[in-house]
Amino acid sequence: MLDHDKLREVVDNIEDKKDNRRVNFATKHPAARIYGKISRTECQLVIDTGAEVSVCTKSIADLLKLKPKPDKTMIVVAIDGIKQKSFGSAGLVTVKVMDQPIQMEMQIVQSKDQVVILAIDWIQKYKAVIDINEKRITFRVDGRKFITKLVSDTKS
Repeated sequence: MLDHDKLREVVDNIEDKKDNRRVNFATKHPAARIYGKISRTECQLVIDTGAEVSVCTKSIADLLKLKPKPDKTMIVVAIDGIKQKSFGSAGLVTVKVMDQPIQMEMQIVQSKDQVVILAIDWIQKYKAVIDINEKRITFRVDGRKFITKLVSDTKS
């Protein structure tokens, strides 16, 4: 079972090793979270408007039997500022939100936390609108509109 209470910031930045451009990975503000499913495993998905690439941590990748492609790695700058190499891309991962299959390219990163982050690539691809006041996210799949509630933040 995933420990949802430990969801928090995983990494501040990713640096693309091919062209050395910095890619912001996670932000320090509270993130919007929704429920979803990867394979048959239910999990909370962090929607992070400041992250440029969607990721999951190695512990979740292992649980879901996602295999990283080591030829598609990135250099990850962790919260403590130490650079580390990602395990690679898991390729296209099917994530279900409200039973709607959504495919996203996902990097696998090392972290003690168990987290899946859907980044700006997901937001743009599925035309997602986050409404913090109404505590919901609206997104579109194949032109159809879906609305799901944000998961309450349990942090005090």
